[in-house]
Amino acid sequence: MNSKFHALAFPMHADSELSGLLETCRLRYPNATHYCYAWRLGPDGSLAHSSDDGEPANSAGAPIARQLVSAELYDVLVVVVRYYGGKKLGVGGLISAYGDAAKDVLDQADMVEVKPILLLELRDVSNRDYKIYEFANRYQLTIIQTGRPFVLQTDAEQREFLESVLKELPNFEWHFIEKLGQ
Repeated sequence: MNSKFHALAFPMHADSELSGLLETCRLRYPNATHYCYAWRLGPDGSLAHSSDDGEPANSAGAPIARQLVSAELYDVLVVVVRYYGGKKLGVGGLISAYGDAAKDVLDQADMVEVKPILLLELRDVSNRDYKIYEFANRYQLTIIQTGRPFVLQTDAEQREFLESVLKELPNFEWHFIEKLGQ
């Protein structure tokens, strides 16, 4: 009997989601011997982690992680579940099996491109809120919250331009927040 490998891919936006997603895998494949995984967060992939879950060092988590890097994906968790089949595969065989399973699930997954958005918290210190409406209209910004502060939304590429405009408007207090869109 040969080992069986099942791979699953999940969107993941914070490392705090990991335990719940792993529990989902354990419930779906309750008698598996290994739940190896890798995840990357953020557009630069600066937050990343992998686990061999008892397999020899770097034989499972690292090949899964390489597939995420190769595909230039982030905010993703890939879990490869192994049912041990009684035959040792060796480190090379494990690297191939885990890497291939991860590649297969990523090739089949529906990908969603998530673009960065820019939120602008804006306040007119002279309490002339109509000026904020005029500003939003002039620069084609979407108002997503009114009040103190107003919150406006646009594409992240607009940041430098908007900063230069806002520096010329002395009655505005402002703060940018960059985040990933939906």
